[in-house]
Amino acid sequence: MENNAVDNFQEKMESSIKKYYSSQLSDNINRALLNNVKKGIWCWRPPYGYVKHENKISIDRRQSKVVKKIFKLKSEGYTITQIQYKTRRAKLSAGQITRILKNVFYIGYIKHKGSYYPHKHGRIV
Repeated sequence: MENNAVDNFQEKMESSIKKYYSSQLSDNINRALLNNVKKGIWCWRPPYGYVKHENKISIDRRQSKVVKKIFKLKSEGYTITQIQYKTRRAKLSAGQITRILKNVFYIGYIKHKGSYYPHKHGRIV
């Protein structure tokens, strides 16, 4: 009987320690991520129109032309479907075009957890 209580206590302690470790690791990662974002460093896969070379993000000349065209067409009043047709060679879905138009990265900012930070990777628009 006493052995079951001790075993149960040990299991709960081990579980609590593992949860604490996982939580602490998550906090450390999120803190490092926020520090990079505040420095203007993009920490994820680059958005359409950008390319990553040796841990640096730069503007992709071919794709950036498509992004500029998307923004230009939208400013002229074209619908997403019309934009998709006019940029069909890029093979972008309507959802991808919508995400491009909503992404502040193209105008020089990183949106992270509701806050905006200027980035260092060059603006397309």
